Amino acid sequence: MKKIITVLLFFVSPFLGISQSSPHDLHFNSLSTQWYEAIPLGNGMLGALIWQKNNHLRFSLDRADLWDLRPMKGLHRPEFSYSWVVEQVNKKDYKPVQEYFDAPYDREAAPSKIPGGALEFDTKGWGYVRSVQLFLSNALCEVKWTSGIVLKTFVHATEPVGWFRFENITTDFMPKLIAPKYQKDANEKEENDDLSRLGYKHGEIQHGVNSITYNQPG
Repeated sequence: MKKIITVLLFFVSPFLGISQSSPHDLHFNSLSTQWYEAIPLGNGMLGALIWQKNNHLRFSLDRADLWDLRPMKGLHRPEFSYSWVVEQVNKKDYKPVQEYFDAPYDREAAPSKIPGGALEFDTKGWGYVRSVQLFLSNALCEVKWTSGIVLKTFVHATEPVGWFRFENITTDFMPKLIAPKYQKDANEKEENDDLSRLGYKHGEIQHGVNSITYNQPG
């Protein structure tokens, strides 16, 4: 069966308001260059990580309900419970846990969490990042560059949508939508945690007048 996954919505916003500083806000002098140290935004369903990848500002986007839930043989054993795992730990015999619940992933790719994609903005002409702040009062991330450009972005508290706004931009720019890499290049070696093991075809990215849409067959 072919399933089309509609993933994420992020909009340019004209109405990001003033934030109130708090002594508990997060402050940095630069954006992280690693996704796992990025500024986190989210509401339990939609999430965004704000960081820098090479000369690009990157929004790594995801949803909590994006999963490949194809069945895996042997995964629904009667031992599949927290109490049984605790029992094995107390017995100092963890090997059966690995054989039942880790080893099958060496043979099969799913069930597995799958990513949503990313937005990227070319910032190489914007100067250096001079400040990054995550306001706890309204969960807004603000990034300032030495050129005077300012980013303000947040994820809605209850709806699966997010907004971003750039200030002091003097030239046109276009965000780039990055799809997950579900197919490897011919010269790349496949690893056990590669998305390519899921067997998806490349998703289709379509550019409209005021929109970019990504549809992924699953």
